[in-house]
Amino acid sequence: MYLVIAHEWGHAIQARLDPSLVWRGRELQADCLAGAALFGAAENGALEFEEGDVDELVAAFDRLGDKTPWTKESDHGTPAQRLSAFNRGADGGVEGCLPD
Repeated sequence: MYLVIAHEWGHAIQARLDPSLVWRGRELQADCLAGAALFGAAENGALEFEEGDVDELVAAFDRLGDKTPWTKESDHGTPAQRLSAFNRGADGGVEGCLPD
């Protein structure tokens, strides 16, 4: 649940950014911002990861990635792309989610 909320929060942030700061892959940037939000919250003590939570996040991306017959990879990205974007935000914070 936290992942979906954080992803949608990422879209809310995108709507407030200068357009030059929004990735062409909007969905992957939202995943990146979700990683920044969740791991930032854990870093400042607002959220506590419990044992198995990170494994659940990885499993969620596997289920949510575009690999089903009714989605295209360009919609949200493959599971690997989505997890990579999320990890970029988790490791680099919001700055890691902005264009270089």
